[in-house]
Amino acid sequence: MEPIAILYFLDSDQEKLQRIMKETKAWQKERMAAFRAKDTEKQADLNKKSAYMSRLNQEMMQMNMRPMMITFVPLILIFYFVLPPLFAYTVAVSPVSLNIIPGDFFSITCPADKIDGKICHSEHEVYFWGWYFLGSITFSGIIMKLTKTSMDLS
Repeated sequence: MEPIAILYFLDSDQEKLQRIMKETKAWQKERMAAFRAKDTEKQADLNKKSAYMSRLNQEMMQMNMRPMMITFVPLILIFYFVLPPLFAYTVAVSPVSLNIIPGDFFSITCPADKIDGKICHSEHEVYFWGWYFLGSITFSGIIMKLTKTSMDLS
């Protein structure tokens, strides 16, 4: 099981998170209904609660980000500093370059100038840590849904 899903469940107050999500979703639904009905009086009344809802949304985002930061940053640092040989391996080939951040520090795929026959055999080969990064982003959401720690209420 993905460490982030386990930490998400253990680190966040699930009842409080569910209450906040339910309250903000109900407020957004009510606000949208008033907007569609062009009920300006109700819109004005609901907009008074906007600052409170923003604060709740911010708190919910913090609750959701904390477990990810607890796991992601240390794991990347471990992979980068403690296990440097793992970073040298390429594990897949991408059809396009995934290097969206300029510079050599954060290369997910091998650029053309790094092809040396030892580590990079062809352009756009994906480094192991890049594969882990992309896999973590992809599968953490799926695992969160399976463990019912998702942000989705439906």
